Amino acid sequence: MANGKQPFFISGVDQPVLSVAGLWDNWKNRETGETLRSCTMIVTHANTFMSDIHDRMLGQETLEPWLRGGVGTEALLPTLAGHLRAWPVSRRVNSSKADKDDQTPIEAIESGGA
Repeated sequence: MANGKQPFFISGVDQPVLSVAGLWDNWKNRETGETLRSCTMIVTHANTFMSDIHDRMLGQETLEPWLRGGVGTEALLPTLAGHLRAWPVSRRVNSSKADKDDQTPIEAIESGGA
């Protein structure tokens, strides 16, 4: 795509909302003394479905054990094939000026379109 990457809407087949595992921290910049808040998402390698879109993905099946503290990094596995769906969407989905109530940016378009 000449003007950047094609955005996609990605959701679960049986559940439209995907959870994100992450970590956050407040820390002090040693050079400036400024207190900063930072965060990161915990991801794993992409399964075959997602690999055409991105090389990393969220892992879905281990969410509950992860939240309970019952597993470690061995649980960071890609979501099983057939559990996700995806379609190309308008680049307007990334616009900070988009109306928050406008659902059209997540409607399917032809890849490379508006």
